[in-house]
Amino acid sequence: LQTKELMQPVAIANLDDAVPLLVASAPLLASGDAIATQLPLQWLDFTGRSDALGTRCLFASRRHEHSVFAPVPPERQLRVPAAAGAWQPVINVPADAIGKAALAEEEPWSVDLHPGGRRVRVAVRPGVLLARMLRRGTAMPAARFAWRVVNASTATALDDGTGGKPRRGLAELLGEFSILSNVEDAAHTQPPGFLQFPLRREQLRSLGWMINQERCRREPFVTELRESTACPDAPHWRLEGSLHCEYRGVKGGVLADAIGYGKTACTIGLVDCTAGERLPQVPEAFSRFIPSRATLVLVPTNLHAQWLGEITKFTGDRLKVLSVPTCAQLKSLTLRELMEADIVVATYRLFYSAPYLHRLEELVQTMRPDFTFPRCPQTVGSTAGRKLAAAKLTAEWASAYRTAFETLPSWAQQMPGRGHAGSLPPPATTPARRKQQRRDTADETPEQQAAPGQSQQWEGKGQARRRISAKSQTEESVEAVGDDLAAVATAAAAAGAATVTAAETNRAMKRRRLQGKQALQRPPQWKETSGGWTAAALELQYVPLEVFWWRRVVCDEFHELLSRYPPAQVAVEFFHADYKWGLSGTPPCQTLPQIRKAAGFLGVQLPTA
Repeated sequence: LQTKELMQPVAIANLDDAVPLLVASAPLLASGDAIATQLPLQWLDFTGRSDALGTRCLFASRRHEHSVFAPVPPERQLRVPAAAGAWQPVINVPADAIGKAALAEEEPWSVDLHPGGRRVRVAVRPGVLLARMLRRGTAMPAARFAWRVVNASTATALDDGTGGKPRRGLAELLGEFSILSNVEDAAHTQPPGFLQFPLRREQLRSLGWMINQERCRREPFVTELRESTACPDAPHWRLEGSLHCEYRGVKGGVLADAIGYGKTACTIGLVDCTAGERLPQVPEAFSRFIPSRATLVLVPTNLHAQWLGEITKFTGDRLKVLSVPTCAQLKSLTLRELMEADIVVATYRLFYSAPYLHRLEELVQTMRPDFTFPRCPQTVGSTAGRKLAAAKLTAEWASAYRTAFETLPSWAQQMPGRGHAGSLPPPATTPARRKQQRRDTADETPEQQAAPGQSQQWEGKGQARRRISAKSQTEESVEAVGDDLAAVATAAAAAGAATVTAAETNRAMKRRRLQGKQALQRPPQWKETSGGWTAAALELQYVPLEVFWWRRVVCDEFHELLSRYPPAQVAVEFFHADYKWGLSGTPPCQTLPQIRKAAGFLGVQLPTA
């Protein structure tokens, strides 16, 4: 059937490029000819069709009972071009490739039909496979990429690009794994704020190792990743990619000192030693993230108060600390405070919080209106069935969270003060406000719902109540002038209402009291913020933690994170920071999957086979 096919190696110049593999004649039956005459005379995408128009019968003997294609004997079926079966020229991965998240969602295979010429065309997009491989890690490696197309039904075990030599095993490829010791390391000087409670000598050695890990990385970590994706019309045709990675900018690690050794004190000393440094320099590929000089510390709920106490014990009021045990505290924090704090202490439980997930969903929907989160996975059960169900639910949630994480920077890019006018996000919708909105909608008559701009009066539960027209506009103007009672009355009068309901008066008083408390709780003397942010943007509240590029992210009880908190695992793996640290007295490193999961937290991918 093939009339044209790939005859020589192809070096892709752009990740969006499609490489045609072959063009073949389409043996249509009379029914197929009748359908073809009614289709546009252009190439049409028929990829993955399972009906009578599906092209699977051109690749294998399996055929739809009502197929419009004539039966094709095995010797005439489509075959992988010999030139495509060899590894194609290696390309250096461009620096902005990891930012092409949308490309990874596209289809790497295309099977097109031209009704006029009765022809079939098969093409591949290697750049899509590369984007999928890169998106699994958050650290951008210096990488080289090669690709090929193989027929899995005829490929041999030695057909792996090694010239017939047996491929090295995974253990030989990665080398021996061991936990480093700092017994011979030099001790660091005492942190500037640790005057009353200085660190012990062994703790100063750990502190010195952490500072060296952040400041310099002597040798790169080198690994090779393999991945393949099958053609929807021919599962035995596989587009295979090889990614040779050299991770040079991975700074951080896992501090695995023994239990009671003082890992918390060492980490606080690390923050104290670097408190005067400037805002992180966000890489160009991630320029939509908001830089923050803070260290984000994520802890189990039972250790949150202990961390706050230890910070105060060692540094007093030297560091500016924000406490975010639940979503309620995050609602009152402004963008400025999160950008200029020294430490933000949050809990893993935050990523299970329904209000927090609703806030993420609400902001993502401004860019993707059809986005919703699936049911949040809980702790993995003990039985095999529960583990399987939890794994499936975690995969679904991880996919949705990745979509949210990749969309939020686009929302942040639209904020005012980032080089354009921008627009502020919608206000947070609390459960009480949603309940009140549903109650107001239920109380409206059909006439009011049809004409919401007209003022109406009705009887309810024995008491006469006055409906304020354009209620949402009134509330927005009230919030704009400060939410005090005089503003409520003025805005209501301007809207055409004679009286103000007691419920609206109570809501205004409550907002005023809450704002007064928030003003008292904010730390004084915040540093000047660079970047040209407007005052409105800097005072924006309830900003998700995912939109920031942190100075560092620290995960306490790292072993519990990797085994007990599935949503938090997904979240912290995607978080971006200059440095990432895990703290654990019993690090999970007994098996390769455990090491692979720990490496994923640092943004480093390890091969699976």
